[in-house]
Amino acid sequence: MDFNYLKKMTPYEFLNWLNQTFPVHIPQKIVTIEDMDAASKELLSLISEYSYITELASWFKVATRDAKRTETKNDYEDMVDKKEAVEKKMEALKQTYAGISRAITIRTENNAELRMTSSRHIA
Repeated sequence: MDFNYLKKMTPYEFLNWLNQTFPVHIPQKIVTIEDMDAASKELLSLISEYSYITELASWFKVATRDAKRTETKNDYEDMVDKKEAVEKKMEALKQTYAGISRAITIRTENNAELRMTSSRHIA
């Protein structure tokens, strides 16, 4: 997506674009091998999305400063809103990654404990 196109969007259009482009998918459970595979794919996707959003945050930081110097008050406030929206999306992606990663860790640790006690576990 062209950064200048994103800059020209209204804050609501931009929020919609963010939510449609970077939806948050949190697995309901991680029990089976298939669940683990899906979770690992989601983690890889989140890494990619987080990288892009981080770059976008840098662009919006600079654009917001520029808007403060050169644009109207309303245009500047719109840029502030967009910059904050990117920062919040970045936080959401980071939290989602941490949550999924932690769920995988817990499941892995549970499996290791079950193996030690010769109980059921995911193969």
